[in-house]
Amino acid sequence: MSPRTPHIVLQAAIAQGLLPDTARFPPTDDRPWPVVLLTALGAWLAVVPLLVVVGLLFGNFLQGNAAYYLVGGLLLAAAVVLLRSRGLPLFVEHLAPPALLVGGGALGAGVMRDLQVQAGAAAMAALGFIDSLEKAYLHIARHPGTGSPRYAHELNIPGLRFWPCGRYHHLVFYREQPGQVEVWRVLHGERDIPRHLRETG
Repeated sequence: MSPRTPHIVLQAAIAQGLLPDTARFPPTDDRPWPVVLLTALGAWLAVVPLLVVVGLLFGNFLQGNAAYYLVGGLLLAAAVVLLRSRGLPLFVEHLAPPALLVGGGALGAGVMRDLQVQAGAAAMAALGFIDSLEKAYLHIARHPGTGSPRYAHELNIPGLRFWPCGRYHHLVFYREQPGQVEVWRVLHGERDIPRHLRETG
């Protein structure tokens, strides 16, 4: 198959009206996987000395009441900005997951220090669910076509898809609209999903 064949097929599909005039192939990522892997490893390893330096420089500050919350909030905000940004250098892009983990850990340390054990555990579970929900939303925004259309067929709701919410048993139901993704409901997987979706629709 020549390199031009997919483009010829695309043009033929547009000419026959099977695809819209604006249909294009997704941009390809020209970065070889070993480079991506080694850059990610470098980003993860760079976090360890960074944490040591931050601990040495701000050790006394971190003993304060609100320090864990401030550091954790700043790291989580930075990670969200990195995850939502496009066109970043590969090394900077790979700093987002460690920043999420360290920021969440700092918030967790502050919560566990300041609250009773049960309340701290409940707060950490809530933060974990929020983090998992945010990751599901980011995935849906970047790849809306990857969700399962199972309930769209079952309930005859065109375009309805769902994506699982990480390790939690919740499902994010959404529909892709022109220029946006419309989230319908977030439901626990063991609920009567068809009944709840009929109420929404």
